[in-house]
Amino acid sequence: MRNGLIVRKLLTAITAMVLLIYFMGKTTSPKIIFVPFLLCSIASIGKNLGLLFNKKKFALVFDTLFEACFFLFWFGFLATVCYIMIRDSNTRMLPFTVPFWLAGIYFAKRKIEDKKRGK
Repeated sequence: MRNGLIVRKLLTAITAMVLLIYFMGKTTSPKIIFVPFLLCSIASIGKNLGLLFNKKKFALVFDTLFEACFFLFWFGFLATVCYIMIRDSNTRMLPFTVPFWLAGIYFAKRKIEDKKRGK
């Protein structure tokens, strides 16, 4: 049963990666938009392969890579949005980003505490 779930997650990540690569080639939009999602899908594939073949350290490395990519994208996006708001003198909108900053900090702190406890 556990391997079936891992295989489904692996197939989902592979499908996401293939679709992202396809749309990166077909779109005229900036390609950098797809990079965080592509990195997260590659990390997910690595993690699930590690779990499937019972390689815990391999899975842990890719799990850490996934979390790092996710939080880098989360905080990078927020910083960019805040920068654009300040640059355009639209500071009235800045308070609306506070819940997202707090949520990101909360989840990052929780992940760090979980890693220290060995979860």
